[in-house]
Amino acid sequence: MVACGVPDADSASAVSAPEPIPLPVVWALDAYLTVRTWKTPYSAETAGSVLVSRLGRGLDRVTFPKLIRAVAATHRFLADDSAALFPDVIARSPTPFPA
Repeated sequence: MVACGVPDADSASAVSAPEPIPLPVVWALDAYLTVRTWKTPYSAETAGSVLVSRLGRGLDRVTFPKLIRAVAATHRFLADDSAALFPDVIARSPTPFPA
């Protein structure tokens, strides 16, 4: 596992102690970053937001939930619940990876 700081539930700007990230997530991110869109001045090959728009801008509080819902709507197990998905719901859900 790899450690990463995650925001505290009480504050949008505070960061808690590092939490372990399951290796399958690290591997998925490594694979994604090789094909991630990036365009200056918003992002670069080795800098910027992880999830970006087609223009290379980081996803904002409006775009990100729309993207999550659109992807979930195409998934056979998530389609019925896709309208209720928000980033906070996903962040607080239990991990599907074994400890």
